[in-house]
Formats: sequence, C-alpha cells, structure tokens
Amino acid sequence: MEIDPMVIAIFGHPPEGIDLSANQEIKNTTIVLSMLGISALFLAGRIAIRTQQSHLSLDDYTISVSWLFVAITAAIVFLAKPVQGNMFGHSR
Repeated sequence: MEIDPMVIAIFGHPPEGIDLSANQEIKNTTIVLSMLGISALFLAGRIAIRTQQSHLSLDDYTISVSWLFVAITAAIVFLAKPVQGNMFGHSR
C-alpha cells in the first residue's frame, strides 16, 4: 500500500513495525461496542439513582440524548460496509 506523499509530508514516515495494510476492523468494532456498553451501564446507573433521589433534571435528559446520538453513530459505523476500497465510497 502506497502512503500518500502529502500524509508523509505532514506527519512523517510511520514507525517501524507498523503494518498500515492490516485490517483493524474487528478490534475497532470491539472497542467501540465495549465503550458503548460501559457508558450505557453508567447512564442507566445515573438515571436509576437520580429517579430514586428526585426527578430527572435537564442535564439528565441532555446526557441521555447525547448518548443516543453516540449510539446511532456507533451503529452507522458498525453497519457500514466497505465500498470501493474504503468505508465511505470515496475513491481517488
């Protein structure tokens, strides 16, 4: 795989021992889904505690909506299929 000369000009050559052609999709998906699950547990715990103590306030709703956006983004990335060499269909 050829590295774009502009990337080398900006960031320099990659360190020795790094295979830029390796497929990291499974590892990346595992990390994203793990972090999403952990954040869901913390959000559920927060909402459970807040509803026992008092009513939910605006920050609880804001955090819930932002978590929903993160979950939607993770689902889009997880379900996206590679098209013409990359995930988003851009070609050179």
